[in-house]
Order: sequence, then C-alpha cells, then structure tokens
Amino acid sequence: MKPIFLLGEQLLVCLALVAFLTGFMNLQPSATHNQRAPPAPKLTTVPTKVVLMVIDGLRTDHVYKLMADLDNGGVTTLQYQNYMPYLSEQLMRTEEKSTRVGTVKQTKTGGALCYEMSTFTPTVTAPRLQSLVSGIIPGFLSIATNFGASKVTEDNLIRRWKNAGRRLRMYGDETWLKLFPDVFDESDPVTSFFVSDHKQVDENVTRNIGKLFRGGGEEDRKRLDAVILHYLGVDHLGHTHGHMGPLMQDKLRQMNEVIWDVHLSLLTLKEPFVFVVCGDHGMLDGGGHGGSEFNEIHTAAVIISSADLKRSVRESFRLRQVDLASTLGVITG
Repeated sequence: MKPIFLLGEQLLVCLALVAFLTGFMNLQPSATHNQRAPPAPKLTTVPTKVVLMVIDGLRTDHVYKLMADLDNGGVTTLQYQNYMPYLSEQLMRTEEKSTRVGTVKQTKTGGALCYEMSTFTPTVTAPRLQSLVSGIIPGFLSIATNFGASKVTEDNLIRRWKNAGRRLRMYGDETWLKLFPDVFDESDPVTSFFVSDHKQVDENVTRNIGKLFRGGGEEDRKRLDAVILHYLGVDHLGHTHGHMGPLMQDKLRQMNEVIWDVHLSLLTLKEPFVFVVCGDHGMLDGGGHGGSEFNEIHTAAVIISSADLKRSVRESFRLRQVDLASTLGVITG
C-alpha cells in the first residue's frame, strides 16, 4: 500500500503546484472569445465625456482621513485634507447638499464623491492599469510587465470606447501606449522610470490641457470624448523624499490646480461629463510600493460629474479598483 500513498502524495503536490501557478501567472481569456458578441444598442442620449486623471502613487491620506464618531455609535465619516483645497471644497459642497435635501430647494449643479479604492498586488503601474480598465486581477507574475509592458488582449474599456467611435487621447505615462498600442488618436507620452524628475514629467502633461479645452475650434472641443491624464510626479517624489513633506505638499497643490482647470473647462462645455481622479496604487511612508501593505493597496478615487451626485446613508466609502471599468462602461454607454 505504501507506493499508492506515495503516488497520492505526489498527485496532491502537483495539484497544489497547478493551483499556485494559476494565481501566480496571468491566465486570462483574450478578447477574441468575445468577438461574436452582438453589437451594443445605440444610445439616443448625448454621450458622456470622460476625463480619467491618474495620480501615480496617490495615498488615501493625501485626500482624506477616515474618522470614527465614537459619540454617535462609531459612525465613520470622511475628513478631507487641505493639501488639495479645490478638490476638498467640491467634496464638502456635495456632502452639504446631501444633508440639506428636503429642507431647501436643490439645484442640479453637479457633485463629487470620494471613495477608498482597494487594489491588488503587485502594486506597480502596469498590472494596476490593466485592472483599472479591464476589471481583471492580473497574476502576481505580471509584476514583470511593469518593466516591459505588452499589449492587453483581454476585453477592456479602452478598446470598447475605440470600437464605439470615441476619440481617445492620452497624456502622461508611456505605459498606456505599451498596453494599448495604435488605440489613441493623440498622445504625448513621458518616461516613467526617471524617478529623479518630478517637475518636467508633470509639466509635459499639463501643457496639453490648454490645447484640449481652449485650443482649436468648437467642433474639436466637442470631440473630447475620452481623455487620460497620467501624472507621475507624486510617485517620483515619494521614491526620493517619502510620502509627505514640503515638496510633496507643493506637488499636491499642483495637482489641485490641474483638477480645478480641468473641472472648470468641462463645465464650460455644458455637456454631460464624468471626471475621475484616482491613484493606480498607494505608497509606503518611505515612498516605496509593490507589496501588500495597507498604504500600498489602497488609494483614493474621486468621481466628479455634471450629474447631481449625493451619497446615500447606506452607501459604502469603499470600492474596488476592478469595479471602476464596469462603472465607467455603464456611465458612458
């Protein structure tokens, strides 16, 4: 009977190894399996314009702190930081409108909601961007793609937007062009691994905002279907100076000015829009990332919209990064 037990033991080892490698490697079905899917029905409403602003390495405490009110049964509330005052102002204004419902006349002036967004390991840019736009969880071995990202073959939001005829523009981290080659109608990439640069790498992104919203003719501005802005300065400063300090606070104020500019520019278009500001991952106090500590796998996500947003009493402050793709897919049709 001993040989039988040994054989069973070896089979169990093989099964355990297969189970481990399935999670360790990225074994996802490609988009070719969905090519026979029927086309989506055409929407009769005005398409929603989308601006996705990724602040690489953004921590939750760059935007807010979770506070528990022990005198009120431990109810959790968000206390917004003052590092990005315009963003905090929009979030507080939405909360004030929500608390005044039924007491004063409300006007639909848009709103902003903040969430704690949980990601997955590895907390590096390439696999996190894949999760952000495809809703999948890449295997841990995908950390290697951060140094040599390849084309995304899984079904994803970027490809869906392109197939729907949306004009796509990307300014920032060159990883987007490696993941989605020949997709963007216009791009201005920056190198992501020159971590000593935290100034020019962001200025090269910001210089395109004026051209987007104030350059060209009215017809060009109306074709702002989907824009991706990926800022690397916060992440680079984290690697060289830690998660907080005078330089980091200055950088967050710069991001605040960008948010202000983009938001006001979207309002002047007088068309439906959704403006998402989020990190791809967080960072440790020393600025590193890649592992699974709380500050690495959690980042902030703020949704600003022309719609009249408000947070219900039972709504959670938390969301998962993999859910953002389907959410934006529903919003944009």
